[in-house]
Amino acid sequence: MPRDGADSLHRLVMDLHKALNALTAKCAEESIAGARCYGLGSEDRPFIAAFMRGLDRTRGLKFDHPGLDTAAVRGDHRLLIQNDIGTTDAHVLVVSVEGSAVTVTHSDVHEPRAKFFVGLFDAFPVKWSRLRQERAEGLAKGEAFYLISGRYEAGQESLQAFLEAIGAALVFLIDWNKARKALRKLVSNGDAVVLLNWAARHEIGHRGFLQLRGIELVASAVRQAAPARIGFGEELGDVLGREATLEFLKTALRLSTEALRQGRSVRETLEVDLVRRIERNESALLTTVVRQLGLARDIATAMAGDIADGRYGRVDAASHAARAKRIEGKADAIALEARRSIERTEGQPHHDQARQCG
Repeated sequence: MPRDGADSLHRLVMDLHKALNALTAKCAEESIAGARCYGLGSEDRPFIAAFMRGLDRTRGLKFDHPGLDTAAVRGDHRLLIQNDIGTTDAHVLVVSVEGSAVTVTHSDVHEPRAKFFVGLFDAFPVKWSRLRQERAEGLAKGEAFYLISGRYEAGQESLQAFLEAIGAALVFLIDWNKARKALRKLVSNGDAVVLLNWAARHEIGHRGFLQLRGIELVASAVRQAAPARIGFGEELGDVLGREATLEFLKTALRLSTEALRQGRSVRETLEVDLVRRIERNESALLTTVVRQLGLARDIATAMAGDIADGRYGRVDAASHAARAKRIEGKADAIALEARRSIERTEGQPHHDQARQCG
């Protein structure tokens, strides 16, 4: 029965899908690496084992979040593998293995997450369908959801490698949008996706960061480690620059996962890392200032020499002009790099000094 009195074809399919999953669980003839299986042939087991191998490799990264239950059944001439991902009605993955092809169908309430999922398989020449927007009463609160499917044809070993990659990728879909929104408080939306993509490809994930309230950890690190260097309301990227900020947040994602796995604190380590990055940034800008001052001293020394030599009529004007031009070229290059650094680090305490270099 529909929960709100409304019904639709897709709602019916989803309800039947759940009912079949429950029936499969009750009637499961065997379990392969945790997957509930029914009616399998001998040729199916290597494919299920490959999928579960990938799933089990990363499953722990969901920590205490429910989901990732898998069922497999042989139907007609194909093997069907279904995973509930994070238990949301409109967020389901179904994999079909038939002959020399694997077809994966993914439904998702978040379009960016569906695109993210597809992007994780760029190592495989998958033929993806157009991402379609659908809407069904009684599903996803009546809001739009997205469907996409991909077909991959290859030999048996490559098919198994693809299935393993699919299994390993699923944990990174759990709470993906929540993690993206959290990271957007620190970086742009595009950079938030870059971070989540990096975390997935390095099998670090984002659930640990969310579970440890990573945004609060970062805010605490700023308050404790750099209260005088990062002013109230100042963006982290304005102080560290974009690249250094991304590297710092990658460290925060990695440390959060390691901390949960090993049962230790991440706060002090994160504070130390932030201080180190700020000091490195400050040192780089001050080095630029010193280099410019050194070139200015060279010019002044050369001018003093010219004046001294001029008293005795021994001035080689062409030689001195060429040397001054070389020094000027070096100074311009340093000033240009300083300006680029300033653009990346607006708000840095020493940026006014660096601006005077040019």
